[in-house]
Amino acid sequence: MARALSTCWLFGMVLLVSQVMEATAAGLLWPLPESHHLTSAFGKYRRSHFHGGIDIGTNRRQLPCVAVDDGWVERVAVTPGGYGRTIYLRLSHGRTAVYAHLSRFAPAVESLLREKQLEAGTYRIDFAVDSLMLAFRRGETIAWTGASGVGPPHLHFELRHGAKQEDPFLEYEQHDTQRPAVDGLRLVEASNEVEAKYAQGKEIRLVKGKETLSGSCSVSGDTPFALLLKAHDPLPYGQHRPWTRCVLWQEERKDTLADMRRESIDLLTQKTLWASVDYVSWRDEKSVWWRVHAGKIGEFVPFRSLQDETENFILDVYDMEGNRTRIRLQLQKGQRQKSDSAEPSQSMAGVLKQGLHGFELVLHTNEKDPPLELVPTQMESEIEVRPDLGFYYGATLSFRPENGDIERGTYLYERVGQAQQFLSAQYDSTENRLTATISHSGTFGVARDTTSPSLSVRVEGGKLFFKARDGQTGMDSRRIRCSVDGQTAIAEYESEEGGGPIWTPFALKVGSHDILLQAADKVGNEACLEKKMMVAKGKK
Repeated sequence: MARALSTCWLFGMVLLVSQVMEATAAGLLWPLPESHHLTSAFGKYRRSHFHGGIDIGTNRRQLPCVAVDDGWVERVAVTPGGYGRTIYLRLSHGRTAVYAHLSRFAPAVESLLREKQLEAGTYRIDFAVDSLMLAFRRGETIAWTGASGVGPPHLHFELRHGAKQEDPFLEYEQHDTQRPAVDGLRLVEASNEVEAKYAQGKEIRLVKGKETLSGSCSVSGDTPFALLLKAHDPLPYGQHRPWTRCVLWQEERKDTLADMRRESIDLLTQKTLWASVDYVSWRDEKSVWWRVHAGKIGEFVPFRSLQDETENFILDVYDMEGNRTRIRLQLQKGQRQKSDSAEPSQSMAGVLKQGLHGFELVLHTNEKDPPLELVPTQMESEIEVRPDLGFYYGATLSFRPENGDIERGTYLYERVGQAQQFLSAQYDSTENRLTATISHSGTFGVARDTTSPSLSVRVEGGKLFFKARDGQTGMDSRRIRCSVDGQTAIAEYESEEGGGPIWTPFALKVGSHDILLQAADKVGNEACLEKKMMVAKGKK
């Protein structure tokens, strides 16, 4: 189980309201009857993704989660990180309710889970369920909240339709009459894709009027332009979510230049959302500015150049409930000004070679998926990858030794502060190389790990617990296996804890027990612990 108390939890519970939200409207029940404390809203930016659900605080209690409507369990998953213990409840009209970071499931689900785990011999598991096996009626308890996976104790709740995550709040009465809040607007002169990608543009100072905001800016008469928008939708629970839709139109001609919608998140194409985020602002400010342009989400198409000396535009920003904030924007023809933050265009052209600490980097930027090749002259070396790749560039980082085969335990990593973050890599036997996909610039390297993980077992309160740690590449949770007295047991490994309890399919009696714990790290170094443990009579 993840840490019961953390800094994230303390900050996440700030600004929570005391009143109970109305949660019986629009057909679905509220998933957590004993808590309405929202700690994160739908669509918010996270370090590597956009939040596809809502988070509900539990104040470190294990609270019952209920079926929001009649349905059946279509999938159960348990992972040491990520969503942790998760249940997927299939509802009507093709929708699925997702409950994550749970501590335990309803008895029938828990029984099936243990059966599947014993068959596989591992704690980590993900399996589909027949539609006739586990049905739940509206309001029945389906699971209890916890802190499995990553993060403090809370319930992560989603509504999905196929591969699309939808905002759960559309199902509940919010009485939301607040307009979206506009935090900033910038104009980008985009004569080519490189400038559009790296230019942060010119700030447009917005003046607040009685009903609208207004601003003005000059733009080169012969240059297409785009906008950068930073806005959010305040919620009446001390939280906020991103805007949902924005429309730009020319006031005199009633000419619509853009109509961009962000009403759901497609899990299969989430990277298209990143393609619409201004990367330089994210990199330098760690804040999300969205590109407003003539294309769809995920592609960049600048608007036309100005047709008159002065043109008046309307930018309407909407939230999920249709509340609108209107911006009146006046653009005048002016002289072209180069953005101060634009990266030199030559950094994205041709072939760039760069060497550092025994490596040579070869970057073919004219290819769709440019190969990044590390050619070492010595082990335990790093290289700084430039130019900046932006989001989801899809570059391939590869390593091949100059002479001989790749030695056992060799791995690729990214340097994050003082730590090495292991990169999931594939071994290409035909080319004798390791390859990993990277989506941004940074410091990368290659190293070897030949040290086995450390394992330990202890008895506490008449129960067995274990630790499995590896300080270099980390544990491979799929290869942690355990047996007690010759029978398969489940070592419940949680990554944030570096271990967990050992569950046995039989009652653990007082006396001596033979424990066999086997594990491996992410590059295959194995460890095995055989030990006799004495279980004493537990205290009542």
